[in-house]
Amino acid sequence: MLRGLLLWLLCTGLASADMAVSQKTLIGAVETIEVVESGFAYQARVDTGAASCSIHADDIRAPDGEHPIGQVIGFTLRDADGRTRRMSLPVEATAIVKTAEGRERRYKVFLTLKWRDHTKRVLVNLNDRSALTYPLLLGRNWLSGDFIVDVERNSGE
Repeated sequence: MLRGLLLWLLCTGLASADMAVSQKTLIGAVETIEVVESGFAYQARVDTGAASCSIHADDIRAPDGEHPIGQVIGFTLRDADGRTRRMSLPVEATAIVKTAEGRERRYKVFLTLKWRDHTKRVLVNLNDRSALTYPLLLGRNWLSGDFIVDVERNSGE
């Protein structure tokens, strides 16, 4: 009887779905994430509602022109202790975002984000997040395929 049930689960795909979920890592709602390129660690909000990651950046010097893809953008990252690191990376994509003040263009660059032994290079929006609690937002582009979010777990706080 048990053998038949297991065979049925495997044939219907239910067992493989459970196995795929069990191989994912639990991550909390707030975690400490390192931005490898800067060497800085940030308290990050894990947000399954956000399509992509976003980081607070100061002094963003956008490339000139309507077609910035491939051009270098300059920006400054600041850690919790106030140390800064000037970065220059190529613009990989842009997004037009609706804000309370209207519409604004946001630039996306590739950054390598590390949590424990998980490292991923993903597109990250450069944004003024100074009024927000967390300078880094982890979106689905970083979470996808590897993580299940446990909202009761907050190891980063």
